[in-house]
Amino acid sequence: MLAEPQFGSVNATAFLSGDDASAKEIVGRLSAEIGLDPVDVGDSANMEKIENAIGSLWGILSPQFGRNFSLRILRRDPS
Repeated sequence: MLAEPQFGSVNATAFLSGDDASAKEIVGRLSAEIGLDPVDVGDSANMEKIENAIGSLWGILSPQFGRNFSLRILRRDPS
């Protein structure tokens, strides 16, 4: 995914968590520069939950798609 973050016309989401806001800002900026869509999922306490959820979903979808898929968070404009 890191080598090719684009999937058609959209890019994959990078889930960011941690307790250092400035570090997350830097990682978010670097993620965007390589073509990922960074989404802040909160502090480090949330990452285990995120990893478990993504791992479960990956286990369900990988027999169908192999390794050629990723996840994307879709957001509506707040208007």
